Amino acid sequence: MSRPDCRRVSRKRRFLVIANIHWGRAINRYGYRGFSSGLKRGYDQDLLKMLTLNFSDKGVLPGDGPTIVTGRFGLGFKSVFFVSEEPQVVSGRLAFEIRGGFFPVPLSQAAAEDLRRKASSHVTANSVPTVIRLKGSPGTEGMISNTLDAFVISAPLLTIFSRKIRTVVAKQEGAAPKIWTNMESSLTEGGLVTCAKVGGSNSYLCFRCALSFDQRPAVILFQLNASGISELAQELTGLWITTPTVERSDHKWAVNAPFKPDAGRQRIALNNDENRQIAEEVAAKWGAALLELFDETSISWSQFSDRAGLHADANFTTWWRQIWKETTRGKPLLHWQRIQRGGQVLNWLAWDKTVGAMRRLVQQRTAIPTNLPGAYSKMVSAGDIRFSVTDLLGKLENGCFAEVSKWETMQKAFPPGHIVHADVGLFLREAELGGSMLSITLEQVLITEIGPQRHVDSEVGERVGTLFRNCKSLFEPGMPD
Repeated sequence: MSRPDCRRVSRKRRFLVIANIHWGRAINRYGYRGFSSGLKRGYDQDLLKMLTLNFSDKGVLPGDGPTIVTGRFGLGFKSVFFVSEEPQVVSGRLAFEIRGGFFPVPLSQAAAEDLRRKASSHVTANSVPTVIRLKGSPGTEGMISNTLDAFVISAPLLTIFSRKIRTVVAKQEGAAPKIWTNMESSLTEGGLVTCAKVGGSNSYLCFRCALSFDQRPAVILFQLNASGISELAQELTGLWITTPTVERSDHKWAVNAPFKPDAGRQRIALNNDENRQIAEEVAAKWGAALLELFDETSISWSQFSDRAGLHADANFTTWWRQIWKETTRGKPLLHWQRIQRGGQVLNWLAWDKTVGAMRRLVQQRTAIPTNLPGAYSKMVSAGDIRFSVTDLLGKLENGCFAEVSKWETMQKAFPPGHIVHADVGLFLREAELGGSMLSITLEQVLITEIGPQRHVDSEVGERVGTLFRNCKSLFEPGMPD
C-alpha cells in the first residue's frame, strides 16, 4: 500500500489557484497486492462519502481494533468549497470536476493530463498521485491567499501530528519552495519523549501518549530552542485534531489528540463524555512520560542535552523551571466541569485533581522550582513544602532575602528544601497541593534571629546591622540603597 508521506501545495497568483498533491491511496482504490480489506473498510465508496453530507463509516471497523484513519463525514474535503466553486480532482484512474457542491462530471483529458504532469514534476518515484486543484472564484483572492498562509504556518506541526505525512512542500510560482521534513528522534530510552526537528530551523519537544483505541499516539508539544523550552506561536497553541481547531490557549504549547469535534469541526464538544475519557488517558500517559523524562535528565543531563540540541548554558534546573513556567500560566483547573472553552483543556491535562500530569510529577518528584536564590534554589516536591516567602521578604529585588538566607537561625527554622516563593506557594494552594503551608515574613525571620529572650549579642547585632545597611530603602523610606 502506498503511503501518504509527502504533500505539496502550490499557488499561482495570476490565476488564483491552489493545487494540493499527495501520493497516498487513490480515491476509491480498495485493492492492492497483499491487501484485501479495502472493501470491508468502504474504500470503494470514497467519492460518494466525500460528496455526501452525514455519511461516513470511517474509523468504524469490525471488532474493537484501534482507529487507523483520520477524519470523518468528508468535512475536510468539503471545506474546499469555501475557496473554490468547482474543484478539479485527478486520483488514479479517476478525473472529475465537482459542480454544485456534490455532482462529479468527467474532466477533459487535456485538463487531467495537465494535473498529472504537474504532479509528476514533483516526484521521481513511480507513484500514483492525487491532485486537487482549487480555482478561485471572483472575490476569493484574499481567502485563497489566507488559506495558503495558514497552511504554511501549520505545516511544521502537520508533519508531527499526521498519521503518515512526514514531508510537506509549499511552492509558489516564481519563488523557491518551502520544505518541511520531520526528523524525529527519541530523547528518552523508553521512547515516550522525542525531539522533532522540522525544516532545519524548528525543533519541538514531543510527549508521545499512546492511546488504547488509536494506533496514532496523542502528542503534547512544546517549542524548543537552544536554551530549552520556549513559547509556541499563539496561532499554533491549544487543541489540534490532526489540524488546528479554533481552540487557542493561554498556555504556549499544543495538544493533538482524536477528540470529538462539534458539528462545525472547529471546537471540541466539551459535553461529550468520550472527550473527557480521551483527555483522561492523554493526561495519564503524559504523566508517565514526564516521570520518565525527569528521571533520565536527573541521571544523565549531558546526554539528554546533546540529543535535544541545547547549548552549554542550559542545565537540569533551568529546564524544569521552564516546564513549570509553561504549565502554570493562570489558575489551575482541577475539574473537567469547570472548563468553559476548549483551550483550557491544556490546563486541565496538567493539573486535574485525579489524573493531572504535572500534579503527578510534582507529587512524586522534586520538580517544583522554589524561585528563590542561593541555598534555597534547590527544587522541591509538593509534599516537602512547609513555608512560602511573602511580603518584603518575597520581593527578591530588594536583596533582603539574599541577606537573611545566610543566617543560621533562618536556615534552621525555615530549612532549604521546604520553602518556596509566594508566587509558587499561591499556585500550589490553588492546585490544592499546598497542605499546611505557612507564610513567613521578614518580621518573623527577625524575631527568630533575636530569639524569645529579645537579647541581642554582638554577632546578632552585626548581622541585623548588615541587613539594615544593605537594605536601607526598606527601613528608611526615601533613602537610596
